[in-house]
Amino acid sequence: MGFRESMLMISDSLNWNLDNIIETTRPIIAEKRLKSKFLTVEKGLVIGIDRTAIGTLKDSELIRLNLLAYLGCSYPKEEVSIEGFPKIQMEIKGGVNGDFGTTSIIVNSIPKIVNSEPGLHTMRDLPIPSALLGKKESL
Repeated sequence: MGFRESMLMISDSLNWNLDNIIETTRPIIAEKRLKSKFLTVEKGLVIGIDRTAIGTLKDSELIRLNLLAYLGCSYPKEEVSIEGFPKIQMEIKGGVNGDFGTTSIIVNSIPKIVNSEPGLHTMRDLPIPSALLGKKESL
């Protein structure tokens, strides 16, 4: 799933018919030599991306998705802002590891998928993924 698909699922869930989706991706360039446990990147080379998608309706921005992913980020985080009443601003300090986040959603969706009706479904159609906690049974 990409930004366009996420944008379309959000707008469809809100019953908004967007006029346009504008996507941009630009490289983030190292301003100095950076070294991690796994690699070294010299000044002037690409250390990550800045990706944005904007969904508009009648020339008004309704949805903005932004991903900054780069080596050496000093304050990693996940942030959600919703302009409305009340205004919602949420932040997960340290961010969510993408691999763990994806596999967690997959594993926690299995019982929902197994119990769903046959056919093609999106994440919007299924119950919210959640861990199965409770009595431990042997397999």
